[in-house]
Amino acid sequence: MTAEPHEISAGCVVALFAHVWSEGGVVLGRNLEGGASRLVEVIAARLGTRVVTGATVRQVTQQDGSVRVRYEHGDGGEDEVVARCAILTVPAHVARKLVTDLPEETAHALEAIVYGPFVVGGIVTSETRPMPWDDVYSVLVVGKCFNMLFNHANVLRSPSVPREPGGTLMVYGGGNLARRLMEKSDDEIREAIVSDLYDLYPESTGVVQEVLVQRWDRAIPFAAPGRHLVQPALERGVGNVFFAGDYVGEWTHMESAAITAVEAVANVRKRLEA
Repeated sequence: MTAEPHEISAGCVVALFAHVWSEGGVVLGRNLEGGASRLVEVIAARLGTRVVTGATVRQVTQQDGSVRVRYEHGDGGEDEVVARCAILTVPAHVARKLVTDLPEETAHALEAIVYGPFVVGGIVTSETRPMPWDDVYSVLVVGKCFNMLFNHANVLRSPSVPREPGGTLMVYGGGNLARRLMEKSDDEIREAIVSDLYDLYPESTGVVQEVLVQRWDRAIPFAAPGRHLVQPALERGVGNVFFAGDYVGEWTHMESAAITAVEAVANVRKRLEA
């Protein structure tokens, strides 16, 4: 989470607890081998030259039953695409700025989505032997400079497969912990991460090769009190413009982003067939 307990709606906390601990619930550890970006890469490969990269969308306008998307090329030149419908897959606060003449209900819904901060550390390790975290995907951490530790390489570790040297770990601090970390320099954050990692896993001492630090002021949205009140407006979209992303769905994770995209496509098809 990117928020403190008092910032999150009670309904979200209760539902999340049930989501994680109920028998037969949704598995939270599901992911894509190679990372979530693989999904985008495969889609882009199938679409081929129809995908424009290196461009910045400046404005989305609805006019005469069509949607006009004005964008800027990497070289500074501008162009425009006109379509029957459009799906915006940008964060809520970006969608609020891009779409012109939004109804008050839709504008309020997008403005109501609250994002919290993360400070993330990507750790490259150089071990040449099995490590105690090899069969671990994630660890909840208390009293350190990070809340969670992830071993995304655990899918590659198996007793039946020889252990390849090296690996990667990822840690993050969210909410107020992230805000405190952001007051520090990158070097200070790296030192804190390495020190706490050595304390958590003494076997990691001396095998940390590199730590990459990223700061995300608006990392992941969370359900603040009253979040459920804006759900209908987010799912409905406005006119021929529909929204997709983790903030549109019930849970802020990769599956939610994918599911809301599929739902947005279904809405577009209905509109085109009408």
